[in-house]
Amino acid sequence: MEVLSVNCNKCGGVRPNGKGEIYDTLIVKQIKNMVEDFLELEENNVIFFNEINNAKNNFKAFENLFDEEKYIIHKPSNFEAFNNKNHPYGFTIAITKRFSVWEKTRAIELIDRKSGDLSYANKSVALQNGDIILLGVHIPYDIEYWDEIINYFEKNHEKRIYIVGDYNVFDESNRKLKFEELKTKGAIDVWLNMGGDNSHITCTTGKRLDYLLSSVIGVSSIKKMGYIDSLRLNGFTDHSGVLFEVER
Repeated sequence: MEVLSVNCNKCGGVRPNGKGEIYDTLIVKQIKNMVEDFLELEENNVIFFNEINNAKNNFKAFENLFDEEKYIIHKPSNFEAFNNKNHPYGFTIAITKRFSVWEKTRAIELIDRKSGDLSYANKSVALQNGDIILLGVHIPYDIEYWDEIINYFEKNHEKRIYIVGDYNVFDESNRKLKFEELKTKGAIDVWLNMGGDNSHITCTTGKRLDYLLSSVIGVSSIKKMGYIDSLRLNGFTDHSGVLFEVER
């Protein structure tokens, strides 16, 4: 079973206006073809996409490209309420075959301490089968969100948990400290664990921003892991894809 995570940059490739409102029809069609090809390889394969565009009914157009009798698009918990009220741009989804083994479970939701409202409720999707948890994330800059990630990992560290996506973390940021704290809780940077180079670039910023972290028990089930740099180098998006295979 393989898992692919891609930050598709709001389905817009390079964003010269910086607002995330571009909806590049060609790139969206390429995404559709990639999804169908990948999911047809194995019934239980999974694709996570970060920064899907929900402005101006763009997501509905994206959703309509897929045959709902064959595929399920798993949206974040409280997706409609949160996106309609607060933040229409850049959310995370997972796509599976309709009859795969995966079930969506509650992922990361941050509650604003002052207002009590949901904050960043659209940045993760969690799928589970038995003791395997797949958490696809696009971690915002908010430090409190990192605390939620750490708490989530601690609650599930005895399972085969895999947290994959765009961590938005690099050496000069305070988020790097939270990333290191997560590792002190037992999270393993799979790329480094398999002999990869920490200087490997996964984003056009020249940094490694995309990661796969695993629980200790989960590492033994990983058959392979690598980056698909061609997605970034060919202009499909500004991030490399993260691909790994897990033995069920």
